[in-house]
Amino acid sequence: MSNKIMKIGIIGSLGMVGSTLKRYFQKTKNDLFLYDIAGEGSLEEVNWADYIYIAVPTPTTEEGCDISAINEVLGGLREKDSNYQIHRNPRHYR
Repeated sequence: MSNKIMKIGIIGSLGMVGSTLKRYFQKTKNDLFLYDIAGEGSLEEVNWADYIYIAVPTPTTEEGCDISAINEVLGGLREKDSNYQIHRNPRHYR
């Protein structure tokens, strides 16, 4: 692993998954940019990150997985350049 300091963003940093990510990255020398709708940081600050983890609820409904929270977050992020990529956990998208 590289010794380069990365700028890591975590959206949903107070939830179960987000807080686990936060605890892990707090043990590293990386710069953290945190946001949670329950009262931590701001979405604008997360835009400074080079890598952003989105850890928001995606409850299952009769129609499938409700990804409205993800779409809302993506709408608040700015695209930094033409190499903007989104990676996801495919288990939730069948």
